[in-house]
Amino acid sequence: MVAVAVLVGAWLLVSYRGVTLEAQGQALLDRAHNQGITAAELSRGRQELDRARRFSADTSPLLTEGQLLDATRDRVGAARIATRLTKEEPENVGAWFLAYFTAGPDKARAKHALRELRRLNPWAADGLR
Repeated sequence: MVAVAVLVGAWLLVSYRGVTLEAQGQALLDRAHNQGITAAELSRGRQELDRARRFSADTSPLLTEGQLLDATRDRVGAARIATRLTKEEPENVGAWFLAYFTAGPDKARAKHALRELRRLNPWAADGLR
């Protein structure tokens, strides 16, 4: 019984660390949108999100990293992450939004992302063309 309690406690600590790292990445994304960030902050944020992925089975740290790259004008890197996410989780609405917004001049890619968004969440895709 004690061993189980220790294991559960360790799992909770690891999970908490992952959530904390992801929250730091999300805060950096907010700053990137509102006031901009430096290259050093971007690099540190990506490292934190990478560590958050190690502590989580969820893909949200990767999505946050893609959004961070998009916010800092690295559309190629953001598109690469969007492609990976849409392949790993084809039902992930956030990944399809990232794919849509990073499609750039690739109209076929944008149309495909929009089609998937409409399939998954027609209300969310309403304002997109």
